[in-house]
Amino acid sequence: MKNNNFYKLGVVILLALIAFYSCKKDNMPTTEPTTDNTAYSNMITNRINNFRQQMQNPERSGEMLLDTAVWNLEALINYDYAYPDSASKDFTIMSSHYTVTVDENGMVSEAEVQQVYNLMLDTLNYQLALLNDDVKFTVFSDVQLDEVDGNTAQLTVNNGYGSGFILGLYPPFDDSWIWGSPSINEPPYAGNCSQTDFSSDGSNEIEYRLNHPAAVPANVRYTDIELVEMTGWDFFDENNNPMLYIGTDINHCMTIEELTNNLVNADYFIKHVPPEGKKPNGKSFVSVEIWDESIVGNTTVFHFYRIFYGIPYFYQEH
Repeated sequence: MKNNNFYKLGVVILLALIAFYSCKKDNMPTTEPTTDNTAYSNMITNRINNFRQQMQNPERSGEMLLDTAVWNLEALINYDYAYPDSASKDFTIMSSHYTVTVDENGMVSEAEVQQVYNLMLDTLNYQLALLNDDVKFTVFSDVQLDEVDGNTAQLTVNNGYGSGFILGLYPPFDDSWIWGSPSINEPPYAGNCSQTDFSSDGSNEIEYRLNHPAAVPANVRYTDIELVEMTGWDFFDENNNPMLYIGTDINHCMTIEELTNNLVNADYFIKHVPPEGKKPNGKSFVSVEIWDESIVGNTTVFHFYRIFYGIPYFYQEH
């Protein structure tokens, strides 16, 4: 479905997943959302509200640690602008870059943090406007500290956007699809195997289901967003076969059974910690983007998973 130019499980699990679909940064505590974590959610909310007040204060003469600024920027943007529990058909990631000045003690001024915050919001609105769809929204904003060079800190923001609203639960696969569409990031895609529908492809169909909000608790937001990557070379079965798609035919047709197996496997790996999966300890799945990749010089084609995790807390209206 997309290209960025770089490089069974048990029957019980399979049936459970089919029935399910047919029926219906490192400095914070790693607490999963439960019915009794009100204190944790209140702590997060208070911290975000305090930072918002700082960003709205016209007399910003204070300082804060760089790591604190990065965490606060990400948390506030996600709290105010992200809707990770909303349904969408498509998922897109866009990146932007920023710099802030750091003193010898690792401190940054509140005034400069506010400037960067406003720039990030401007970029958020600009990127969202680029999506040609009537329904579109921010899923998450991942603020990363890349490096500090002298007194300059380099920041990267990866914003995830949902578009193309789909109401209700996704049904099981009811068609076979070409595995993917290298170099294409919008319709027409490679289409179904009968070449009668070019609105999607194999990786799109898997991605839609993995990102469906029915798999994510409602009224939850995330802090400490983290990107983890995954391909078919990460997990093999007892016969040494890849458990996520790797192929040698650019026109390979993924049958309903193959699509379902890939969905079940990906769901398992995304939601389990190493070595069984990719989920970081103490974090929860937020969303995933699947790129369709090919290796230059040979006929290998595969799905490249970019998985985003975060520490969840219950969202409170403000």
